[in-house]
Amino acid sequence: AGRNENDDSAEWYSFEDGHNYSMTHYEDLRFLSMMPNLLFLHMANVEIDPEMMPDLSKSNRLQWIQICDSNIGSLEWLRGATMGGFTLTATDVESYAPLSDCTNLSRLQLDLGYSETADFTGCSTAMIQELEINNGWNLRGELDLSWISNCRYLQMCSLRGGLPITDISFLSEIGTLKKLYLTDLRELNDISALRNVLNLTELEIRSCPQVADYSPIEGCFDLRNLTIECWENQYALTDASFLSGMNWLSSLSLEGAALQNLDFLNDSGSNTARITLSLFGNIQDYSGLKAKDTYDSLEIGAYAEYDSPD
Repeated sequence: AGRNENDDSAEWYSFEDGHNYSMTHYEDLRFLSMMPNLLFLHMANVEIDPEMMPDLSKSNRLQWIQICDSNIGSLEWLRGATMGGFTLTATDVESYAPLSDCTNLSRLQLDLGYSETADFTGCSTAMIQELEINNGWNLRGELDLSWISNCRYLQMCSLRGGLPITDISFLSEIGTLKKLYLTDLRELNDISALRNVLNLTELEIRSCPQVADYSPIEGCFDLRNLTIECWENQYALTDASFLSGMNWLSSLSLEGAALQNLDFLNDSGSNTARITLSLFGNIQDYSGLKAKDTYDSLEIGAYAEYDSPD
């Protein structure tokens, strides 16, 4: 669903059935403050004065809050809230700083929807372990994600859907990061921070056409699963030698690569463990496949002729 172009109409347009739906206007939701055993709170298509939102700081059993397609204006009412997870979808707010006072917050999912601005000034959510931010197609100007550098316990980070960022330097000092997903980031051109993110076990980089150098991945020796998809800039990946020495790789997918050969397989992955390998692109010489005796799965789609190794 998305907000109708006429902001004063308090209506939402559903992409699923093509109809407009009226947003439910609530005069007062402060009665929720009297529910100390509240576990989950889900609000959809809600319009309310932020002054009439509940104080959830005493709801000690609260596990998750989910808000989507709503007009609430502010997150100030969340200060001190004890939930462990928070999802905000297609809902404009003036600032994300109040999340800093949610000290139990470990999972944060933000769909920026139709927002033109996203103010993270003062946001310091140190306890977050899983972070997902997506759908920034309408944002104006570069998105400041420097606050993520304070997430010292971050284990999974997913950034996708047109977020206007040019680099990921905010991840460079997070030693706990295990899984990173970068998808459809049209302005991202620098992934050099990966040289310092050495504990990654899973990495996906998809549809980031401005990335021209993947060699910073070379120090991520703990990688088990790696996916690089670069169809829009095939000549960004002409040399995969940076994968040499990655002995723990069990799943490797290279889509859109323009490689001369697969010699890197001689020194990546284990010769005794099984590996899932997916290769789609313009690869001139496939004889390097002989480096591995065991493939759980082997997928090949090529523009060039495939000469099967003996």
